[in-house]
Formats: sequence, C-alpha cells, structure tokens
Amino acid sequence: MKQIMDIRQVLTLVLVFVASACRGSVVEEITRVDSKLSALGPTMEVLQEYSALVPELQKLSDTDPGSRLHLARVYYKKGLVEFSLSQDNLAVQDFESCLAYDASFKPCQQELNKLNLKLGRLTELETYISSKEGERDSQLQELEDQYTELKNMCSLIESSVIDKDYDQCVDLTTKALEISSSFPAIRYLRSHCLSSSKNYSPDKLTMLVGDYSDLLKNSHYSLNLPSHTTSILPRLEEFTKEKSPEQRLGNFIRLFQLQAFVTSNSPQPQKILQKCLRVDNDYHPCAAYSKLYSKLARFRELFAKASLYYSHVYFKSQDENLHQDEETFRVDEFEPTEEEWQELHRILFQDKVKFTPNMLKGMMLDKAPGNYHDLLELLGKRADATFNLPEEHNSFLLDLRRISIESTPNHKEAAKRCKKLRDPNTFLPCQIANIDKALLGKSYAKAEELLNQFDSRVKKTQLWKSRYDVLDKEFLAAKRQDQKRRDQEHERQRFKQQQQHQRQQQQRYQQYQQQQQQQASKPKNDYYKILDIAKDADEATVKRAYRNKVKQHHPDKVKGTNQSQEEMEAKMALINSAYEVLSDKEKREQYDRGHDVNDPESRAQQPPPNAQFFHQGQNFGFGGQQFGFGGQNGFFQGSQGNQHFKFRKMKKGGR
Repeated sequence: MKQIMDIRQVLTLVLVFVASACRGSVVEEITRVDSKLSALGPTMEVLQEYSALVPELQKLSDTDPGSRLHLARVYYKKGLVEFSLSQDNLAVQDFESCLAYDASFKPCQQELNKLNLKLGRLTELETYISSKEGERDSQLQELEDQYTELKNMCSLIESSVIDKDYDQCVDLTTKALEISSSFPAIRYLRSHCLSSSKNYSPDKLTMLVGDYSDLLKNSHYSLNLPSHTTSILPRLEEFTKEKSPEQRLGNFIRLFQLQAFVTSNSPQPQKILQKCLRVDNDYHPCAAYSKLYSKLARFRELFAKASLYYSHVYFKSQDENLHQDEETFRVDEFEPTEEEWQELHRILFQDKVKFTPNMLKGMMLDKAPGNYHDLLELLGKRADATFNLPEEHNSFLLDLRRISIESTPNHKEAAKRCKKLRDPNTFLPCQIANIDKALLGKSYAKAEELLNQFDSRVKKTQLWKSRYDVLDKEFLAAKRQDQKRRDQEHERQRFKQQQQHQRQQQQRYQQYQQQQQQQASKPKNDYYKILDIAKDADEATVKRAYRNKVKQHHPDKVKGTNQSQEEMEAKMALINSAYEVLSDKEKREQYDRGHDVNDPESRAQQPPPNAQFFHQGQNFGFGGQQFGFGGQNGFFQGSQGNQHFKFRKMKKGGR
C-alpha cells in the first residue's frame, strides 16, 4: 500500500511538472498574441489566434489552477476583439466565460455590463444590480440609473404602440436607442412605428435601414418581436406571434426592399440576399429575389451608371461648395452612351418576363407583368406602401422613370411617362418633344428659350448639344449674320455721321476764316475812293481818273494851300498806289479780296496758298483716319485694321 501511495505522489508531481512546462509554453504564446494585438489592433487574424489558445488552456485548467486565470484573460481579450469587430453576441459569451473562470476580474464584468446595456439585456442587468445591493460606487450607480431610465421608457413605448401614436413611438424609441443602441425590441418597435406612420421626415429612410441592419447583425431575422421581451413588454405579446412562414426571415426582405427598390446605387441588396440564403437556402422570398437579381445583372449595371449620371447632372443643393467647378465638370465621365440607352430600353420594354411559379410565390405575385419596367415599377410602389413612403422620396422609382423616358425614342410614349414626374419641366428629355416641335416649325426663338432654361451641367449632355447644334445651324448662324449686318449698318451710319460732321466742321472753319479775313484784312486805303471811280471801272476809266487826280494834286497846283510838303507827297503816294494796284489785273483781284500788296500789314495777314487744303487734315473728331467700305467680311476698315465681332463658339456633337 505504501508503494502505491508513493507511485501516486510521483505521478502527481510528474503531472504538475508537465502542466507547468506546458503552461509556460502557452503563456509565451499568449504574450506573443498580446503583442500582435498591440501592433495590429483588433483584426480577424488576432481573433483566430486567441481562439486557438482556448482549447489548450481548457485542457490545462483541469490539472493546473493557474491556467484558469490565463484562460480568463484570453476570453477577455477575445471578447474585446469581437466587440471591436461588431460581434456583440460572441463577445457576451466570451465575457461570461471569462467571469466563469475568474469572477473577481472586474474589467471583464465592466465590459459585460456595457454590452448588456447596449443589447437591452435587462434581465441580466437586473440580476447583476440586485447582487450588488448594499454596494455603491459611481459606475454601479450610473449603470443602475441607465437601467431604470431604459425600463421606464419601455413602458412609455409600449403605451404609444398600443395607442397607435406612431410619431411619439418614433421619438421615444430613438431616445431609448441612445442608451441601448442594439436593443432588438426597441429596434423592432421603431421600425414598426416608422413603417406605420404616414408622416415623412428626411431621417425616416436612414432610421429604417439602420434598424433592420442592426437586427440582422445581431441575428434577429424575424418580423416578430423577440419572444423573451414579453417580460419587459407584456402588453405586446401579440407582436411575438408569427402570422406566416414568410415572417421567419422577413427582416432580410424588408432591408432588401429598402436597398433595392427605394434607394439608388446601393451595392448591398445582393449581399443581403446571399446572407439570407446562407441562413436558409430554401427560403422562397430570398431565393426568388436572388434569381430576379441575377436575371437583371446587366440592367443593374446600366441602371447604376444612369443613376450616377442623373445625380451629377440634375444635382441640386443650396451649398455651392458641394458643386464641382463648372469649367472642370465632365459629363462624359458619367453619361451612358447611345448604345447603352438603347440597351436599357430593350431590357425594360422588350425582354419577356419569364418566372417560375416559385418565383411568383416568393415575390407574392399572381402573374408576371408584361415587361421588366412594369415589374420594377410595381416593386417600387410596393416598397413605398410597406414603409409608408411618399413616391417623390423614392429615388429608385425616380431614376427608373427618368431612364424609361430618356431611353424611349417615341415622343408620345415619353410624354405619358413624364406625367409621373413631380416636376417634368426640369428634366430635359421631357422638354425634347417641345424643343423638336419648335425646331421643325422654325420657331427658333422658342427653341432657344427652352434650351437655355437648363443649367450649365445639363448643357454639357449629348442630348442637349444634339438639339443646340440644330438650332445653331438653322437659326443662330443666321442670327449672328443678322447681328453682323446690323453692326455693319451701324458702322456705316457712324461713318456717314462722321463725314457729315467733318464737312460741317470744315464749312464752319471756312466761314470763320472768311470772316476773319474780311475783318482783319480789309484794305486800309480805299483806292476806288482815292481815284473817285466805281469798283467796276474798266482800265481806261482807271487811267483817266489817275491822270485827273495827278493833275489835281500836282505840287504846282496846290501851292499856296494849307497843305504841307509831306502831306502833298503822301497824297500823291496814295494816288500812285491806287493806280498801281487797280491798273494791274492780278493786284486788283487781290485787293478786291481784301489784300493790298502795297500794305505790309495786309500782306502779313494773308494765309499762304493751299492753307485750307492743309487744314482739312486736322483732327475734328476723326483722328485723321480715312474710312471706306470693303474687305472680305464686309466690315469697315480703318487705319487700325479690321474690327471683329466675336461670338461664343458652341461644342458640336449630340445624340
């Protein structure tokens, strides 16, 4: 017996030694993974390495009590990584496992409390708070206050749902989610109240998507209120009952409807269906929509491109900073080609809709619509009805209708579809029929007015430019030519006025010059009076008068008078000067014009020959320029070269 006891002791010592050795190896591995977490942060790779440590530590914990503490720390680190990766339910399990191996590990309890509050696990919170009765610290008090507030709000929410006060329900649930952001019952009730309320707010769609996304993330797939919530919301037991098999994974379909048939350009619908089928590959609604999505793969690709194109071209915002610079904006980066528009039209209106009975059942259709356009229109309207959304806020339907209009070559068909738009006048394809009618009727001014009502982004589209090019060719070119003729006529009139003004200036100058000459150059001596003859006296009369005056004033004749010698000589000089001028034809003509060749002052005032000719070249408002008509373009040409009239050149092209 003693030998047996000795053997047992030896074996125990060996096991302890082996366990200690193994624990040392595992501890080194834990240290390595901890270092990796510090270096890389919470990643899937780190999570997998922590998960790999758990089985080894669990084996050691049976024989080595020290391994239990290491296992608790590994569960704690693993839970933190899962929490960071939004794997809340797994994190809860790991924090609970952590406390099972080390109930005194406070950080683990604190993280579990946070998650219980976030997930609305009120029963677990109540149990924990009750176990701490008599203990008080700031963290515990804060947790208890939040628990109490959340429980009271649940009671108010319950009443608002029963009273069908859906707007109050939305307000209360939104406030409750500020405390418990992933509380399934609150998420469910807010989505229910949002879908039941007929009021619309800009946040409604965002809140609905957020609610269904959070429910699915935390594995709440059913359209029913979780059954365990009856203890919290006892009066809402009716909401926990499943009314049809389709409700079992209904949250997948609800989120799919929002992403596929209400919003545009969302990449999520296909992923939602894939996750749904991973949960249950035989769930008819997800299978039916998945097949539809596969059939419409090419359409979805073209739809996404057209939707992006519309979001840039018909973008409206009060914030100018959100706009791209108009000069650098390139619509061709987004605009579908002519072939793509034709392909969209073919898929929507010409391809036959062929569904199996299971597909019709899964989408709750009695029969397949005549074309895919009608099917998608129906699914969009159904989504609006499900969530009580106004059609004008359904961006999927808006883009579907825009595409159906722009891809349709028939004006009458397009006009019918334009009536479904809230404001068709702001959508260019809805104005194309009127623009084409104006162009065909040569009502070019009307066509120009219709085209110019759109902003610069629309004017860069091929559709706009195709009509503008016709207008440019048929009307605007003639309009520019007419403007050119008006400008030329204006130049002619201006030139004519300049010439008239110049002549008036010259005439006024000549009149002024003559007046000055008459005033300043009037002969000081009147030779006709001196000789006592008429101004039209002929040469013989001049000679006879001269002889008589010479005899009359000869010095011998005037002796004995009161005249001095100087006066007599001066008188004779005047008589001689008079004869000299009046007997000479050229001098007499000059004298008659007011210039006396014998008078030095008169000669100084006489302008040189051709003075008037030289004066005409001076600047009287024309700068000495010579104007004339001519040149290739028919513009007026001056010394400064041709005058050009520039017009903005429009880009060519168009569908």
